[in-house]
Amino acid sequence: MNKQKIASAIALCTRAGGLVTGGDTTHSAIAAGKVKLVIVSADAAKNTVKRFTDKTNFYKVPFVRYGTKPELGKLTGGAERERSVLGVLSGEFAGMILKGLDEN
Repeated sequence: MNKQKIASAIALCTRAGGLVTGGDTTHSAIAAGKVKLVIVSADAAKNTVKRFTDKTNFYKVPFVRYGTKPELGKLTGGAERERSVLGVLSGEFAGMILKGLDEN
């Protein structure tokens, strides 16, 4: 896992407007077919994990666990706001993030 590449990709995606954050917004975007990758924090609640595991399995969207709520909040530009769920809308950014996760 290359944390620097993942962090850079998430930050770039945020600045490019290719990211939705928060449970309800991401949930709706998945159902609308807009989300290419869902990132759930490692410290998210069990209900949140189950909700998004079920939703991503149904809609066949890749799902990963990464970082903590404060880390995801900082990467999305809200240093004081915690984020437990991110939805990546861009296939290119989703690919960059998945590639960063696959690297050793």
